[in-house]
Order: sequence, then C-alpha cells, then structure tokens
Amino acid sequence: MKIFSLFTKLFLAILLFVSMLVPHEVSASEEKSAFKLGKEFGLEILSDVLVNPDPEYSRGNSPAITVLDNGLVVAIKEYDLKLYYQFGEYNDGKMYWSYPKEYDTGFSPTASTLPNGHIIDIHLGHYWKQKLFYNLGRYDEKTGEIDWYSVGNFYNEHAKDPSMTVLANGDVLEVHENGSDMSNNLYYNLGRYKDGKIEWNSLGNKYDAGRTPSITALDNGSVLEVHKSQWNNGLWYSTGTQNGNSFDFTDSSNYEDHGRDPVSLQLDNGLILTMFEGTRGHHPTWNRMGQVNGDKIEWTTNTFTEFNGRDNDVVQLQNGLMLNVHQSPDDDTLWYVLGRWKPESNRVVWWPENLGHN
Repeated sequence: MKIFSLFTKLFLAILLFVSMLVPHEVSASEEKSAFKLGKEFGLEILSDVLVNPDPEYSRGNSPAITVLDNGLVVAIKEYDLKLYYQFGEYNDGKMYWSYPKEYDTGFSPTASTLPNGHIIDIHLGHYWKQKLFYNLGRYDEKTGEIDWYSVGNFYNEHAKDPSMTVLANGDVLEVHENGSDMSNNLYYNLGRYKDGKIEWNSLGNKYDAGRTPSITALDNGSVLEVHKSQWNNGLWYSTGTQNGNSFDFTDSSNYEDHGRDPVSLQLDNGLILTMFEGTRGHHPTWNRMGQVNGDKIEWTTNTFTEFNGRDNDVVQLQNGLMLNVHQSPDDDTLWYVLGRWKPESNRVVWWPENLGHN
C-alpha cells in the first residue's frame, strides 16, 4: 500500500507540473477567484481576469506587444506552434496579466494597433512556414476578450522574421527577411485597412540586405528600420519616407555596436530607444539612446544593460512608462520589465532590478 501511495503521489505531481506548463482556458471557479483578487487590487479594466503581477508573466516564444486605445496592453506569443493573446494592465508599479487565450496557429508574431482601435497581428503560418498571414481583431467590452473577426489571411510568401508598424496615415508597413534562399535580402510590404481587411498596395519590395529587421514609425512621418548584418553581428539602421505606395529608404548606417534581434521605439520626448541582445555573456539586453537628425541617429548615450533576455519587444504606455517583454535566456518563460526615462542620466531605468533569470 505504501508503494502504491508513493506512485500515486508521483503521478499526481507529474500531472500538476504538466498542467502548469500548458496554457489553459479559464474555468468558472478561476474567473470567480480572479474577480475577487482583481477587485482587491482596485483594477478598473478586466478586473475579473487580471491576476498575475509577477515579472514572469507567461510561457512561450516570440513575445510581441501593442497598446489599445483604452490603455490595455495586448501581449501575443507562440507556444507549440499555436498563437495566444493575453491582456496586461499597469497598476501601482506593476503589470497585471490575464490568462492566455488561443486564437490561431503559427509562429514569429508581430502586433500593432490600427487608427480605428483594432489590433493587427502578422505571423508565419504553421504548415506553410515561409508564408505570411495576418489577423484582425477588436476588443469586445461586453466579453472582455478580443473578437478576431478576420483570421488566417495569407498575403506573401518566402519570408521570415516579420516586423510591422502602423504609420500616422493608417498605412501598415511590414518588413521581413527573404526566406527562400541564402541572399538575406530585406523586403517591405505596404497596405491599408479597408472594409474589414488589409489591402496590400505594394508587395515584395527589396530595400536592403541583412537579418532580423525591425521597423518603427517616427513622429515626423518617417520610419526607422534596424537590422543585423547578413555577414556578422554588426547592427545597422536606416530611415525611410513614404512616396505614394512605395517607401524610399536611405543607405544603412552602422550602429558601431554588435548584437542580435534589434528593436527600436521613439519616446514621447522624441528620443530613440534601441534594444538588442548581446553576443557575449548570458544574453544581456543592451540599450542605447539617441536622436534622429535627418537620416542619422545622433547617439546621446553609450550602450548600457540592466537585465538579460532574448526576443525583446518594447512599447510606451499611456502613462509614459516603457514596457519591455522578452524570453528568458534559459528556457521558454516570458518576463516583463517597466522603464522610465530619467532626464538627469538621459537614459531609461528599468525595474524590477532582479529578475529570476539574471
């Protein structure tokens, strides 16, 4: 009987461990307890499901984030070739996260918010791993969920590592690396939301060569593109301006830094924040700040780091804080940090300072 009891306890422990790894739908009892917990924290939006304030907020790969008009953060991830979304809300120095909900299959997602408040995600397909698809959704205030009203829309092939930004005029600009050969050419696609879908006005436009491109819109109507060299770990950037249904990109300029998977963000004060994964040590996330002047970045800080991580994404919240999400350098756990620009040091300071994987 003792042996049987021991095996029973071991079996139940294994089941509990597996259940913690796999994203799950929220049960009625979970929603009820989450509602009570949310009310205790005084959350105003989605207080029935926002329950997790830990820096480790989920599990998965390729985290991407965007901010809705109501201030809610939508975090997207891939887990076992399935796509999930979850909400986050800032409250008293922390982010509170909902349970993840499955909505599609695929991997390598990127997300943004359209002028009408709807969300667009672009990703690579599950079975067609070099084909690009997009989904469209809107936040439903009655259900507290995203209504994905247009899912699985194929629009381009021979691609990998997509990145996207929405321009001031509402156009969607997506960049990616060629996925069909070893040329490492970089391409852009330009489209616009109309009648519940994206009309792609310009597809398959080569603009440079490199790897892991990332794109962000600037407040002067131009864009900033950053990528890694196709030959080494050198980092490069260029600016682009729209010309009708096409984009004119400048020649690339060298960061004078080395790293992987760069991303960038323009802060409310006009400064540019770039983040990238270091090539040495325990996957440090490096930061550098500067000001765009014409087609160049005038760097205002040296490179600095405060935490480790990979596959970084970063947005600015409506309260002016920065939110970074990334994957642990050790496993598939996903983490967040919050940042604030400090004028006295002319840099962003991130917290919490001591993440579990640092």
